Order: sequence, then structure tokens, then C-alpha cells
Amino acid sequence: MSVLSSVINLPTRYAPVPAMPVAKLRHVGTHCRYPNVLGAVREWFGFSVHYAPVDIPWFLLGWTNYWGYNETANTGSLQITTGLEYPLNRDDLQIVEYRGAHVGTGVGGADIFSDGMRPDTVIRAGTWYGLWHFHANPNAGIPFNYGGPQPWANNAANGLSIITGTVGNVINHLMFTATAVERRALVNTDATSNQHITPMCILTDSDVRSFGLLTDSRGAGMASASPYNFDYVSDASLLQCAAERVFGPLGPWMNLGAVSDGAGNFIGGYGGRRHNFLRFVTDVFNGYGTNDFSGAADSASLIALDAKVKSLSNIRGKKFWGGTIPPRTTSTDESTTLANQTVTAADQRRRDLNAYRLSQPAIYDGGVLDFASVVEDPVTHVWKANGIQTTGAINSGSNVFTATAAVFLPAHTGKTIYIAGAGASAAALVARMVYVSPTIVNLVNAITGAAVNAGTSVAAATTYVNCREWSADRIHETQFACQQYAAQLGPAAAAMAAATA
Repeated sequence: MSVLSSVINLPTRYAPVPAMPVAKLRHVGTHCRYPNVLGAVREWFGFSVHYAPVDIPWFLLGWTNYWGYNETANTGSLQITTGLEYPLNRDDLQIVEYRGAHVGTGVGGADIFSDGMRPDTVIRAGTWYGLWHFHANPNAGIPFNYGGPQPWANNAANGLSIITGTVGNVINHLMFTATAVERRALVNTDATSNQHITPMCILTDSDVRSFGLLTDSRGAGMASASPYNFDYVSDASLLQCAAERVFGPLGPWMNLGAVSDGAGNFIGGYGGRRHNFLRFVTDVFNGYGTNDFSGAADSASLIALDAKVKSLSNIRGKKFWGGTIPPRTTSTDESTTLANQTVTAADQRRRDLNAYRLSQPAIYDGGVLDFASVVEDPVTHVWKANGIQTTGAINSGSNVFTATAAVFLPAHTGKTIYIAGAGASAAALVARMVYVSPTIVNLVNAITGAAVNAGTSVAAATTYVNCREWSADRIHETQFACQQYAAQLGPAAAAMAAATA
């Protein structure tokens, strides 16, 4: 079904849940994200974890069988089976039912809602709970978001290949037989991939404040996510990108962000399905702008899009939040210096939009957060930079880099280095540094800490130290930048939320 009816019945085999007016349903989940890509797998088994900001005595789940900024309908029906693991590491799962069955089905383009489920114990505020997912589509792929990897996420072509036999046999094993340890052993922990599956929403009867995040790729994540380039889920917060880092700690949230999306696209006929999910939140964050600069006729037309987003039926009347937009530049030295960056032609429109939002117009009755001030140089209006260009040598098979000058500091540990020609087949080598001396650093993997060895020996190679600190591609923020958002803007967002409660 594409939308919930005005009153839904919520059957469950665990305990009765009465009929519930849809208007009383509230999103109470965290770490819920909209699918951005169609994964090239037919079956998928994995795990997502969620935090309970309030007690959850019962819940229902919402999913989409469409994906991307144009809300592209999937080909074929999506089959979903879901099991609740609460408390975490509990062996037996409680199965979420879909119209009284263990498997929910939705045709391409549909929203899929589960029945109401009342677990055998209330999910208590302040605790984490897990959802195990088995998704199958024998005719096409499976929609994924860029919210992974959450712990034990699997996005290999497992599913039916895990256990031989029918889908029913697989479900029986995964959901009814396997222990918590066995389930985790069946999925991989590939921390270099960013495709994952989470519900779009987790609903119950509540009056808790809840946030819907409208963003583009700066908020949705990226397919090629890597801490060397972009922000993605890899630290204990399980948050990624600008909006989640700031709003995630404030309460329940759903990330409706889509790569290449913008306000013009969302209000222009391609955001209607996602817009329906905003019925279940109290606050909406407008993170659009990056993909609207070039399309708008002028600054006034760009600014006018904000009011049009606010006027949508499931947004007007809710607290509306805004954020300023970082620059978009080019760089000739891997974002190592200010001098070698150049802003794009549409940058004045960006600055005009930011100035408008910072003027606290009445439509932004939730608040406006100045993201740009955290990452932008206030004089040149390019990305902040504090890097060094040098030269140096490294041997193939070694992770020890020696610079020709004394340029390294202890503070460079954990920062990024770019060595031209030192990778496989003479590609560039990008890694994190561990300080050894003013002329020597060891190269390590940002996630695992394992040594990163050169694939090609180089001498006097052009090298950028502490490069890509705020943005690798001069559009999207790095993990470091987004962590700074959390540290610098998180308290301001919390204060604004308290003031508008």
C-alpha cells in the first residue's frame, strides 16, 4: 500500500493492540534511513540497531520498495521478514508480522507497513534494540540506504546461499533456530562498504518530539563512503553526515535524504512518497541547497524554494529547521591549502541563501544552524585548509614514509596523507598517518589501524600532508568535519530545541 488508511488495525500474536488513528502515530525510531540505491542482490540478511529515546510498548515498521531522489519504483515485489532482538544478544527473536504472516510483500513503488507488535517486554527508554532483516526479490534488486555498516551488517549475496532450500526454510533457520552468536556468524563485518538496510520508520502512539531530515548526498551518505573522503557510519554513535550528527542526539529521527536531491526536485513531483512519511514527525530539517544553486534562475528564486518546502501539507504547522550550505570549490592540491582552491560560479547564490537563512526568517521557527561557519574560511569562502605540500619516499610493500623535510607533528596522527604514484599501478596512495618523527610517519588504515603498504616505490614524490581535512571532493564533508558539526553545533541545536519545545 502507498499510504496508511485513516484508521489501521494492528493485530499481533504477542498481545492485542487496538485500532489506532494514523494521526496519533509518531516515529520513535533512530537510525532509520531512506534507500538510495538498488543493490544488485536477490536475497539479503542483516542487522540494524536502534536507540529508544522513549519507552516503546508496541511498534510497527514502515519500508519502501522504491529508492533514490526520483523515488524510482523497484521492479518486482519485495519480500520482508523481520525479527526483534531485545535485549541485544537474546537468542530467540520475536517475529514482526505483516498482515498476519511472517513475510510482508510490497509491489514496486509501494510502502510496506507491518502489523503492530507488542514485544514480551517493553523496549525501555535509553536502551538499544536490534532488528534482523531478511529481504528477497527474485526478479530484481533490493533497495539499500547508505547507512552502513551498522554492526554485523551483511551486503554480500548471501540470503538463500546461507542455507540451501526454499525461502521458507531459510527464514525458519534464520529467524527461529539460529542463536544470537550464530546469526552474527552468518553475516560479514565489511567496514569498507556503505550499503545497508534499515526501516524507513518505527511507529507507535507517542507525543515525543521527532525529526525528519530532508537532505541531499551531504546528508544521505555516499556509495563510495570512506573516512578518507566522506562521513559514514564507523564510530560508536552510528551516525553519519551533517544532519544526523547534529539532530541524532535530540530524539527520534528518520533520514529522508537522497543523493542528487534538492528542494526543486522534492517539491517538483519527486518527493511525494517520502513526504508522506513526514506525517509521523514533529520537526523537519531543510538541508537542501547544494543541488539547487545552478538550477535556480537567481538568488531570489533559490531563496523562494525554502518557503515552498515549508508550505507542503505534511510540513506546514511543524517546527521547521534550516542550515547554511558549505562551499563548492575546485582544488589543485587535494584541499591542502586555501590558495589553491577556487569557488564555483554559483557561489554567490550560496552565500545569499546562507545570509537569508541566518537572518532567522519566520518560516524557520525551529532554528537555523550555521554549518558553513564550521568548515568555510570566512575570508576566501573556500573550505578551511591547514595542510602542507612536501616530497618524500616510500618503498613498495612498506608503510613507512620518509619526507625530505621535517614537516610532521604529533598532531598529524590520525590525519590524511596523499602520496602521488605510491599506490597500486602507480596510482595515488591515501592513508592515515601515525607520527614517528618530524620526517617519518607510518601509514595505516583509518578503520582497522592495519598497515597500509605502498604498491609502488617512489622517491621525491609529491605529497600532501593533512589534506582532505574538511572535504575531499570540495562538495561533501569528511568524517572529521561532521564530527566538528556535532561538537560545535550539537549544543546549539539542543538549546534551540529546548527553547521551542
